[in-house]
Amino acid sequence: MQEIKKQTKELYSNKKSEERDSVVDVDIITKEQYDLINEKYRKNNEEKAQIRKYNIYRCFGDQIELNNENIKTYEPHIGHYENLKIMNRPPMELEEYLTNSIRDFEEDHKDDSNASRLHEKHHNLKLWTCSCILQMLGFESPFDTKRAIKPYPYKKAQKFLAQYGKGISVLFKRLDKRDWMEVDIKEKDGKNMITKALNDVLTNVLGIKVSNIHRGRQAREEIYQISGMDIYEGFTIPVPEPYHNKRRENRINAIGDCRCVYNHEKPMFLYNSVMLEYIIR
Repeated sequence: MQEIKKQTKELYSNKKSEERDSVVDVDIITKEQYDLINEKYRKNNEEKAQIRKYNIYRCFGDQIELNNENIKTYEPHIGHYENLKIMNRPPMELEEYLTNSIRDFEEDHKDDSNASRLHEKHHNLKLWTCSCILQMLGFESPFDTKRAIKPYPYKKAQKFLAQYGKGISVLFKRLDKRDWMEVDIKEKDGKNMITKALNDVLTNVLGIKVSNIHRGRQAREEIYQISGMDIYEGFTIPVPEPYHNKRRENRINAIGDCRCVYNHEKPMFLYNSVMLEYIIR
């Protein structure tokens, strides 16, 4: 039985490797060609490889050499990298961008299906949630990889989940709908439950987590940093153009409307119930 499993695993691995080789070998296509192929309900193997190659180049540009190993390493992180591009803004500008882009999209796509509008709204709200989590823990952004927090703010994290967990679970189905104040954060299992819940969100959207830099016996000394960004070492993540839309002049500022207060001494966003209403409505 073990031998059959091993052979099946090898066959699957070889098939995936051959598919990556085909991505390397196909010609790069234009945006117009991509749109035409992508609209097809059925695509042949060459077209699938062309779509994959286009998406890799669109995301990473010339920052990676396109070979089998790099496709295996970086292709699963295309969504994470695209999200990091969006979040490569100062905290206040990011919050303004996300809230305004949600409203602008809804205004521009009133005739679209509710599903497509909801998908775009949830995408931005997921980024917003990650920003809130990081700043609640004491980090300014996912790029704040040099900062270390000691000890982990379990009590603050517990209150955050208790207050906003229900709303966040609308975006992340895997987040437990539990009474987080009932979790015993004095026990190891309770602490792990808190860190896992928050890291699941961060990993899903950005491919990062906040973890203890110590392992084994040294793990008793808790020093937490952002991990997962090392995969982009040497990359230049582009800084987006400042968000601008003239319609902002004719409506309430999104930051004020969501009643978001930034504490510059301790980087953290504080939200009242309006945030939850905005997520679940």
